[in-house]
Amino acid sequence: MESNEIHQIIEQNQRLLQNLNTQRHCECEIRQLISEIIGAKISDSVEIHLPFFTDYGRNIKFGKDIFINFNVTMVDLGGIVIEDHVFIGPGAYLISVNHMIDPKRRKELILKRVHLEKMFGLELVLRFYQE
Repeated sequence: MESNEIHQIIEQNQRLLQNLNTQRHCECEIRQLISEIIGAKISDSVEIHLPFFTDYGRNIKFGKDIFINFNVTMVDLGGIVIEDHVFIGPGAYLISVNHMIDPKRRKELILKRVHLEKMFGLELVLRFYQE
C-alpha cells in the first residue's frame, strides 16, 4: 500500500476515533465504529471499554470472546492479531512498529506483528526492539 493511502486512512480513522472516544455510545455502536476503523466486522462477543486508541487500524484482527479494558493503545502498522479468549488490562500498549536506532535512518520503520493467544491480564507494554 502506498504511503499516501496509509495517511488518508489514518486521517479518516482519527476522526472516527475522536467520535468514538468523546461521545456516548452503546456497546453495539462501539463495535460498529471500531469495525469501521479496522475495516472488518468484529464479533458481538468482543467488549472494548473506552477510550481506545490506534494509529492505522487496518492491521488489527480480533477473534471472539475478547475483553479490552480502557485506555488501550494499538500501534498496528506491523499487524496485531488478538485471538479468542484474550483479556487486555487497562493502559496496555500493543506496538508493532519501531524506528531504526541510527539517527540517519530514524525515519525507516521496522514492522513486526504482535500476536496474542489466550492470555489473561495483559497489563504491560509490548514492544519489540532492534537486535
